[in-house]
Amino acid sequence: MMEFIAGHKLVFAALIAVISAIIVFDFLYNLRKHRVSRSRELFKKSYGDGDLVYGGESSGMLSCRLGEVYLIGKPDIVLQNSQTKKAFVVDLKSGKAPEKMKPSHELQLAAYFIMVEKNFPVQVEKGIIRYLDDGNKELSVANTPDLRNILELRVRDIAAAKKLINEGVTPPLSRNHNDPKKCRNCEFRTGCPDAIK
Repeated sequence: MMEFIAGHKLVFAALIAVISAIIVFDFLYNLRKHRVSRSRELFKKSYGDGDLVYGGESSGMLSCRLGEVYLIGKPDIVLQNSQTKKAFVVDLKSGKAPEKMKPSHELQLAAYFIMVEKNFPVQVEKGIIRYLDDGNKELSVANTPDLRNILELRVRDIAAAKKLINEGVTPPLSRNHNDPKKCRNCEFRTGCPDAIK
């Protein structure tokens, strides 16, 4: 018997590799299926009987053009109210909820509003930031023309600043140089003379 096994080592190794691959694939497939169904349960349970428009791990990135800039993003959940047919965007965040929604989060949601409406036949009514580490506390913002105008102005300013940087000119930006973490992650850090060292 040992001679038979020794003579067919490669066959047994290949067989074991195939069986192992099938087991790993099956495990990963079932894990993903469980996550997606668990996510859908969370969406439905937490936000009523709305229809899932977009969300979950299998959803790809959304994009659209805003002036000279392409917005690219991936909102966590987009649901459409089955009665009013209006949609809302939910973005999940870790950490504690602030007293009032941060302006950067409002602009993030505004970008999602535009991307969702360009990619799906829905009208977005509002956006919600849900803070998972703070008892699922939620803050919301309405999809208003004013908020979208602020986003468009900010996007134009960023596009103009990037153009100046590409030309070797430091743009006249309003910057916060009191936060080392924000400075470290800023896309303008390499050309900024005020970067925190």
